[in-house]
Amino acid sequence: MTITVGCNKETCGYDRDLVFRYQREYWATHEPTDSSRAILASANVPQPFESHPDDPLAYVENVSIRRDVKEGNKKSTIIVSYTTQLEREEEQSNEDPLSRPARITWGTQNERVPILFDKDDEPIVNDAGDLLLGVEEDRALWVISVTKNVAAVPTWVTTYQNAVNSDSVVIGGALISDGLLKMDSINISELKNENGVFFYEISFQMLYRQDGWDQKLLNVGLREKVTVVDWETETTTFELRPILTSAGEQVDEPVFLGSNGEAIRENNGDPETLNQPLKTDLTPSEIITKTYSTKQARAFNALPLS
Repeated sequence: MTITVGCNKETCGYDRDLVFRYQREYWATHEPTDSSRAILASANVPQPFESHPDDPLAYVENVSIRRDVKEGNKKSTIIVSYTTQLEREEEQSNEDPLSRPARITWGTQNERVPILFDKDDEPIVNDAGDLLLGVEEDRALWVISVTKNVAAVPTWVTTYQNAVNSDSVVIGGALISDGLLKMDSINISELKNENGVFFYEISFQMLYRQDGWDQKLLNVGLREKVTVVDWETETTTFELRPILTSAGEQVDEPVFLGSNGEAIRENNGDPETLNQPLKTDLTPSEIITKTYSTKQARAFNALPLS
């Protein structure tokens, strides 16, 4: 059995992960009866984990053969791939797992949200001027995923659920203002051990919403705040009363309220306001919204983001 092998050409460069790699192409001549295993095991064919002849940091990671049956099965091409990744992994395996930087990825997901206002913050109404309720649309949220090794379960995990950032924070070079991030899911691995170092792997997701996380609601209701004046004692009090139509019937759907808590009627300000018909053709300036902060604020700069 005679097998002859020689190097034909070589290419090299960085892959998408910035790992330097080589690929060498060998030619081989042999007998048709020689097995592929025997050809790959012959002299001058690099074997797995052998060093590159010119780069001691590169090791053989793959060897493959392509036999040329058109030439009577007497010739083959052997492809040998080298990588420096093994060296990187070896270095990483010897390091302290707690010293590794956080792994941060960005992606998007859609949420279905009701919309009351257009892009110019004007109420969405039909041609008759009535507010269009029940309209929804898909809105894309940025999802920022963070994974980090920690020595112990952080104490903050019990107080950051659904919290928003109280401070500006830099993530991957991007500056994010306060109130725009919300903590979503938090996961903690089992206790791990590498190189004699015990640690937990914590991973959490933060959602980024450009207009923040405060709730913006229409100022509507079935009851209104009515001013009651006691002329004898010259005192003024307020009462919550069901909203009535001009016919004296109680409304069965929420109606818009003014900033004073009273239903918006025709000729508001008239001494007999409560007897006036409810106003239906509201102008945008008459539609009031109430903004509520429903989530706790926490310092996101305290999170393991590096």
